[in-house]
Amino acid sequence: MRRALRTPLRFLLLALPLLTFSCQEYAHATCAAITGYSLFTLSNVNDPSGQNPLASGQLILTGTDINNNPMNYHVGATGGGVVMKRPVLASIVNGAVSGCVYVADSALTIPPSVFYHVQVKDTSANSAHTFVVDTPGVYITGATFVFDAYAFPSAPTLPAFAGGVVQGPLYVNSTVTATSAITAPSYCLGTSCITSWSTSGSGGGSISLSVDGVNLSPAVSSSAQLSVDGVIL
Repeated sequence: MRRALRTPLRFLLLALPLLTFSCQEYAHATCAAITGYSLFTLSNVNDPSGQNPLASGQLILTGTDINNNPMNYHVGATGGGVVMKRPVLASIVNGAVSGCVYVADSALTIPPSVFYHVQVKDTSANSAHTFVVDTPGVYITGATFVFDAYAFPSAPTLPAFAGGVVQGPLYVNSTVTATSAITAPSYCLGTSCITSWSTSGSGGGSISLSVDGVNLSPAVSSSAQLSVDGVIL
């Protein structure tokens, strides 16, 4: 009798890996699409060597505006419910997120273009619970969003400037392209103003200076100094 039980038990042990695989596939298949939402996936949070996945952690997804401020918004283009200023949380085990994680599709929210601050906190026993992933401004869209394939920006980008005043100096280390007209600044001495700047040349250049209707441009160069009553301007 004892010998008869050994054979079925042996086959059951051999079949366990197949049963485990089938259960994992089934669990993945249960993450069905939900209208107005994106399924957020993350399966490989690793150290720089690529050999040590995060043992245990917490995924934090917070809906924000372009300036990374948490905000309320509606889900879906028809305004289905109000989302609280509260992050979506999920566990991470061995570098992969556990369960099905959904957030509102950024392309379908009201107002449109909600961004997400994606963070992963190390919760392992030997850590200081530090953030090992901290990426703001992520645009999550589509039925499934694979964060493993996310293209991190090479440098911080500024939102489009819609008008206003820049206080203080503005330094640009690359090319500036204007898509509409630019009004040159005016510098005035009493009622006489420098109102026209040369549009030719690259750096420095010359200016058009007119005082009381008299064009002084031929006498002014890029290295000239302008002074009034001995005070250099």
